[in-house]
Amino acid sequence: MIIKNKLQLINNTKTKEIKKLRRDILEGLEFAVAAVDPYVLIKDNLKLKNEKLEIGGKLNLDLSKFKNIYLIGAGKATFMMAKGSEIILGNKIKKGFINVPEIPKNIKLKKIKATIASHPYPNKAGVLGAKKILNLAKKARKSDLVFVLISGGGSSLMPYPASGISLEDKIAMNKLLVKSPAVIQEINCVRKHISRIKGGLLAKALYPAKVVSLYLSDVVGDDLSSIASGPCVPDKSTFLQTIRILKKYNLWSRAPKNIKKYLLKGLSDKNLETPKPQDKIFKGNNFSHFILGSNKVALFAFKKELQNRKYNCQIYTSKLQGDVYKLAKKFTEIAKKIIASNRYKKPFVLLAGGEMTLKLKGRGFGGRNQELAMAISQYLPKNVVFASFNTDGVDGRTPKSVAGGICDEWTYARSQKLGLKIKEYIKNNDSYLYLNKLNEVILTGKTGTNVGDIVIIGIV
Repeated sequence: MIIKNKLQLINNTKTKEIKKLRRDILEGLEFAVAAVDPYVLIKDNLKLKNEKLEIGGKLNLDLSKFKNIYLIGAGKATFMMAKGSEIILGNKIKKGFINVPEIPKNIKLKKIKATIASHPYPNKAGVLGAKKILNLAKKARKSDLVFVLISGGGSSLMPYPASGISLEDKIAMNKLLVKSPAVIQEINCVRKHISRIKGGLLAKALYPAKVVSLYLSDVVGDDLSSIASGPCVPDKSTFLQTIRILKKYNLWSRAPKNIKKYLLKGLSDKNLETPKPQDKIFKGNNFSHFILGSNKVALFAFKKELQNRKYNCQIYTSKLQGDVYKLAKKFTEIAKKIIASNRYKKPFVLLAGGEMTLKLKGRGFGGRNQELAMAISQYLPKNVVFASFNTDGVDGRTPKSVAGGICDEWTYARSQKLGLKIKEYIKNNDSYLYLNKLNEVILTGKTGTNVGDIVIIGIV
């Protein structure tokens, strides 16, 4: 069971119908998370028979043709991806280095060394691990095969600042970006241009080895150049775009001096630019890419399970983006339209997935999914349950590992009886404290995977 307080959340309402809807939504979320389990995804997609390795039913490799097999990578789900790879490839792996946020208890890797790095803000351990990864990449030759395991969080977990930029500079810049309204593609554009490893620079180091990149995507639209800032794919963005993004969000004047100096230098020095699609390293078939898990995979698993439970379940989008407060009003209107329409057979569940944004104004506890649940609780019509969930189990900054929040038509009424002034909680971004007092936070702990956010509107 992934959700630790599931029974409490199910019973935290008034009617049998809403209790059942809460239960089915929460259990649907558990099926969604299970569908993107990194260990299972690796074992399902990598099939080895004798010396022939089939990947995703599309690529076949004769492992006997390679002198060495290496494995590198970074991300929240990368440890269990590595464990699955070791189970399949065994002693065929000569060496490997990965950067991960934690090492699961009682699980060990044999040939691959894992460095515990920091997320969302990089640390020195992450830099040391990234150096090991890049050094191993540079050792790879044309006769070698390298597996690159990438998952959400890989950008922060694999930091290696460009020449002249300190880790402190990078951390300061990252904090400014994460707290800004910039979307992940814009944030990654900046990250790529202050790094030695992102934006195709890892691919440049690996060339001319044969490289197979396996992904667990947390990026809207599954854009490979945005997942962990695209270390193994060409980068279309430029230094000029990077500077424009910082100016767009009024971050240029606040950016560290060394970063501004490097970015300005990059405008005139073509050798500093990230490799582009036309670069020679991307010609031929040296690089292969496979997205094993994504938000869409999780949504389809949720939908299938709810349909098995006799729900009319539809996916609204897997490319959800935008400010949580604007989305709260949008989803409220959608719920009202569904209720008013005769086109939708009930019980009805609408799913959306992606990555939302939250502009922090206060210093409270919470995250974007809890903030969305808190915001929409004020507006929910009757017979509706709403939930917002971060698949990695870590929604923002909270005392406990909270994945998100759930609410129904009685949540806001209960808050009023307790004297909770929702405007004050919103002002200070205190969604965790608000929902926790109402017993509406979804507790999971870290799930070991990461494919972005899932939003659910359930109607009976």
